[in-house]
Amino acid sequence: KQELKEDIDIISLASFLASSMEGAIMASRVSNDNIHHQYFIEQIKYHLFSYSK
Repeated sequence: KQELKEDIDIISLASFLASSMEGAIMASRVSNDNIHHQYFIEQIKYHLFSYSK
């Protein structure tokens, strides 16, 4: 079980995640290529890990 650091702005992080996901979905649809979705997943894993305790 991993937790986020206490100093993380959860609202800002949630907004970033939602916006990034929407952007990845839109880019994938426009380009007919799911690579943008894969990029999103890779980066989100990296960012969330960096925010963990």
